Amino acid sequence: QKHKVTSAIVLDACGKGACWEAACALLVHITKDIVAYNVCISGCMRAAQWRMGLNLLQQSTLNRLCPTSVTFNTTASACERGSRWMLALQLLNEARGLALQ
Repeated sequence: QKHKVTSAIVLDACGKGACWEAACALLVHITKDIVAYNVCISGCMRAAQWRMGLNLLQQSTLNRLCPTSVTFNTTASACERGSRWMLALQLLNEARGLALQ
């Protein structure tokens, strides 16, 4: 549990410091949970890196994690910041159709 909290803090610091690439690189080396993905997607959102945000959303499902409403909303925000309005709307519609936490 301690390791997960520490990892999330490090990922968040990277994302907030405009080091989204470092956060994504660190994700490979830590225990993956949906919170870690959410933190990395949030860093991508801040940097308008919508493609990487979408990629992380897809990776989370490939790793058999259940994306949450935070996952979809943050990815949609990354798309919006990257001027990809249609993708953002598609994600929000997809999230609406799922039973999310």
